Amino acid sequence: MLEPVATALFTSVLGGHIGQPSAFQAAARSMRRSSANALTSDFFIPQPRRVKDKGKARATGVQFEQHECTPDRLSQCREWSCMARHSIWCSNHHRRLLMREFPLVEDVPSRSRISTRIPATLHSYSSRRVAVRAHDGQRRHVSRTSKTGPPSEDSGVSSVADEGSEAVDASLTHPEVASVIPHDSSDSRWVLPSLLLPPDKSAQVIHSLHRIALRPPDDFDIEETWTVYESVIEEHAEHLTSVYLLLQLVERMLYTTQKWYDSKTGLEALHQWGDRIKHLLRALESRILSPSRFHYTHCCLAARAHALTGEYELAAQYLQSARAYRECSQVDLIAMHQSIVLSKFRYYDVPQVVAYLLAEWNDVSAYLDVPPRRPFSPDPVQRAWTLFFFTVTDLLCRVPDAKILFAPEVRLDVIQKQRIGNLFIQAHCAHQRPLHAWNVFRAMRSHGLTPQLETHLVLVRALTKEEAMGPAKEAFSHLEETRAKPYLSTALYLCAHDGDFERTEYFFDQLSHDDLVTKEDTAMLMHSYAVHGKVEQVLHLFNEFFPAFVNSRGQQRRTNDPRNIHYATVLYAYARSADLSGIDQWLRVMRDAGIRVNVVMYTMILQAMAVKGDLEALGLAMERMQSSGMKPTVATYTALISTMAKMQDPLTAEKLYKKALEDGIKPNSRMINTLMTAHAEAGSWRGVIRVFDYVRSRPNTPMTIDVCNILLKAYVRIGAPFRTVARLFTKLRQSLTPDKYTYALVILAACDAGLMPTATKLFEEMDRLATPASDINVTVHVMTMLMGGWLRLNKKKKGKGVYDMMVDRGIQPNSISFGEIQSAYGMERSDEGLKLAEDFIDTLMSAPPEHRTWLVPPRVGKTSMDHIYAPVLWGYSRKVQPRDVERMYQHMLDHSGTPTLGMVTALMDAYRRSMDIDAVLQVWPQVFQLGLQLTQRTSVFGLDKDGQGQVRVRGDMLSIPLSIYMDALSRAALFTEVAAIWKRFQDHHFVFTSQNYNHLVVVLLRAGEIERAFEIVEKVILPYQRKYKAVVSERDDHPETPLLFEEYDKILEGERRGDWGRERRESGKMHVDMFRREPWTEQMMTEHAQEDDYAHPLYILQQISPGWNTWRPHRAAMTALLMAVLRLKAGLLLEAMALHKRNPDDFPAQGREELLAERQESEALLNSLHGQFPDTMEELRVFEIKEKKRLVSGFDKKYRQFVPR
Repeated sequence: MLEPVATALFTSVLGGHIGQPSAFQAAARSMRRSSANALTSDFFIPQPRRVKDKGKARATGVQFEQHECTPDRLSQCREWSCMARHSIWCSNHHRRLLMREFPLVEDVPSRSRISTRIPATLHSYSSRRVAVRAHDGQRRHVSRTSKTGPPSEDSGVSSVADEGSEAVDASLTHPEVASVIPHDSSDSRWVLPSLLLPPDKSAQVIHSLHRIALRPPDDFDIEETWTVYESVIEEHAEHLTSVYLLLQLVERMLYTTQKWYDSKTGLEALHQWGDRIKHLLRALESRILSPSRFHYTHCCLAARAHALTGEYELAAQYLQSARAYRECSQVDLIAMHQSIVLSKFRYYDVPQVVAYLLAEWNDVSAYLDVPPRRPFSPDPVQRAWTLFFFTVTDLLCRVPDAKILFAPEVRLDVIQKQRIGNLFIQAHCAHQRPLHAWNVFRAMRSHGLTPQLETHLVLVRALTKEEAMGPAKEAFSHLEETRAKPYLSTALYLCAHDGDFERTEYFFDQLSHDDLVTKEDTAMLMHSYAVHGKVEQVLHLFNEFFPAFVNSRGQQRRTNDPRNIHYATVLYAYARSADLSGIDQWLRVMRDAGIRVNVVMYTMILQAMAVKGDLEALGLAMERMQSSGMKPTVATYTALISTMAKMQDPLTAEKLYKKALEDGIKPNSRMINTLMTAHAEAGSWRGVIRVFDYVRSRPNTPMTIDVCNILLKAYVRIGAPFRTVARLFTKLRQSLTPDKYTYALVILAACDAGLMPTATKLFEEMDRLATPASDINVTVHVMTMLMGGWLRLNKKKKGKGVYDMMVDRGIQPNSISFGEIQSAYGMERSDEGLKLAEDFIDTLMSAPPEHRTWLVPPRVGKTSMDHIYAPVLWGYSRKVQPRDVERMYQHMLDHSGTPTLGMVTALMDAYRRSMDIDAVLQVWPQVFQLGLQLTQRTSVFGLDKDGQGQVRVRGDMLSIPLSIYMDALSRAALFTEVAAIWKRFQDHHFVFTSQNYNHLVVVLLRAGEIERAFEIVEKVILPYQRKYKAVVSERDDHPETPLLFEEYDKILEGERRGDWGRERRESGKMHVDMFRREPWTEQMMTEHAQEDDYAHPLYILQQISPGWNTWRPHRAAMTALLMAVLRLKAGLLLEAMALHKRNPDDFPAQGREELLAERQESEALLNSLHGQFPDTMEELRVFEIKEKKRLVSGFDKKYRQFVPR
């Protein structure tokens, strides 16, 4: 026994090294191990001696305990010692030991009181102690780990504990698993007794180091820690610190530095701190034996420290050394791999991370599967697994184009490429990026690779949840049909969300046949009908799956325990049908059943109210949701922005988007697309381009067909030449898969251009591609476009043929379809055409109510009655037949129709044209009241526009009726009433458009207020025209935000708006004609355009678009101004209503002196106009030259007739 002991003593002086078996290790194996009681963790912490009293310790909670001196205890002394130069004499065999103190044993609290929350460091700073199994029955008391504060998502720390320890694991920082452990700074085990410390500076630095260890994790300062440790080194007092304490500090330092991997911290700082930590660990090597518990801890920390400096070979060696221990836990193994993964990403790039994962696939593959969704799980392995998975997948999502990893030049075998593909698909799906995963899937398919079945099904569900039905159907079509439960449930999920209730029934029957139906499956069957708002069918299924019964207390209950999703599905059906009364009724049923309304259900309610356009009800629902303690989600804000899109109010839509950002909402692709739709619907072309550039410039964001469809809608609405639309369509087909909306928009563009043969060919191609596996199907909207295109060309037989084909296909025409027929008759401006339109209305309204499927409840925008009656009302109005307008208006009321703003405005316009001013004054209050209802002011969004917490939604809704009303009043010389209504609009915070200001110029000229008319042009219209041109001519290709109006608030101040004014759909044909006449526009739209810049032609078109609401002097205003100036040049002043006097006899006779005085006044006024309004006068000079070129000899006839000879 002497030789092993001598060897052990020799080793205790020289120390062991990694990778080399120590002499003590051999000696320890040859010795007999003892089964004595376990040593406490403070056995080798010097304590002051205590005086015994009759063999008993004083009542201090601490007692002396005698231990047998064995070689095993000798080895433990070596590891736990902080006073290596001191020794004690053992009474057993008179053997000298390495310490002077007997062990002290404190009372240990019950294990049941120990927290099970997530620890973050190697051991705890709590006063509680846990006995950890060390060697063959020996136990050491070590402290538990406490959380070191809320770490970042991409960081994790490992704690070292053997299998016998309780909940000693890694700290996970993912939002779903983060937790907090209270920190107890009252623990005195770290503090060395001052009696045993040298009475010099070393005592102070040791105390400082221990005080740092006692601090709460959030207060840990790595710089201060290293400064104090350097002081310990300078005082040669490192032998006074325990290995246990130093390893704790190393782990805290690694935890801090690991957060720097994904920050702006430079590589120099990582190297510096990595070298410092490695230096500290090397200093501990001589004090740690191998194999031992501390040596295992040392290996784990050293692997992470070498990863910090990018020394991956050494990190791998330490990792292998730690793995050789039987105590090696999965938590520590994951932590080491995570450190290496983060380091490779920081020093190199994601491909290096992928290469490492493939090389270590046997170790890490189990942790790259999607972890179970059990938030705050007590299992440390699952929490470490979750953190590692989300860390790796977050890094993979930063690859801009994963398709390059499947290229032939990449030296990977098929299995490795398949592993990469599965990993990237899972990563994108886990981070709610299903369209990115779809691109990876397509790349795999193009190289003959197939993802795993589980990954494939996850992709289909993720795409379906994103409402990317085209990619979801295509991905599902590549699956081999089976009767396996995962396949059938995924098919059910896909078909239900697509609203295909027939195929949903088919897959549900298969599940039912094999007795595999779950409650989720029943909810999906109900959902397939709820998508279409089929409330009766949904309620029937709900009652069938969950029959009602009355319990012993007389309360109505449901069998089979319906879940929240089933109640929510019924609510969704009511929401899709916009049945607010049904929603209220079902909410009462849910309340009686004890179902609490959650934020998802509230969002459904908001969507229903948005469809109805009821902002007041929307506000009440929002207030109720917020008062219930529920915060709006991204889906909630998307629903609100969608409401503004339907109301064509992008200004409020942007305010909602900004409010969502302030509330901490992270916008997803659907929310951004909805904002872009709001601009497209309102004719805000600059806003469409802005959002498109934002999406295009976002890193790692592929272009999707949804974004391109919105851009394509903008092209169609602005009236772009069909050649431009066709060129964009061809480009899209090269990189994306067109869906039903893409084809519908291109067909609409062809119909607007009058290219019906081209539209027919596109329709036939669309019809061929319409399969269940694709997201292309012929709808009533497409066929209505074709029918309307033929009718506008006066090809009624062709239009009738499309209508018959629609009926033969079983496609029920809607009110829009009938509205196209009515518009074709109404635009004829003939009594015969309008008579046919009336007969068609009689046919529709005489049908039984059950056959009036086209008549749907009123929603945002035009109602069903609007589509049927408005074309006829406006047709008679243009023919100046107010009595016929009255007759058809009454016909609508007699058939339970509700007056709309469009219909009442048509009636008022008919009275204006017939100069029935009394009737105009009688109708106007009804017009104004309807405008107030449609442009509701609401405070539900938390937007403050007028200082009262309220905002006027669609404040320009009354701009056209206002212009009509002002024209009628001014023609009747009721100028005071014009001023009164203008003031009233200001008081109600309505928006004045360019059209309103141009009409105001004409009204002022009619009133003889020539200077005020010129002032409006000089100080309002022309400045906004210049600002508007500056806005639309500037383009930021890489905007930091998709918000347009926030950037230009200082340029376009107040409530006046430029290109975001509503653009009328009817003006598209005029745009096409103008662009066709100007060949230079084609060159402008193709020059300087990048290959992937689909918005460049729109950027050019929106600068030259002749929209009626663009900020510019309109022709009518310029004509009136030119007439007034010509009168002044003729020496005549402008009298009230002078521009309406066409007969020279209408002007009063004047004497010579009066004429001379008037000439002098007119010359003075003309000089004053040149001095005060130079820009307006210059505009008039250019306009006069253009008019003379346009009219030639007809110029005098048009303009001189208002100047008396």
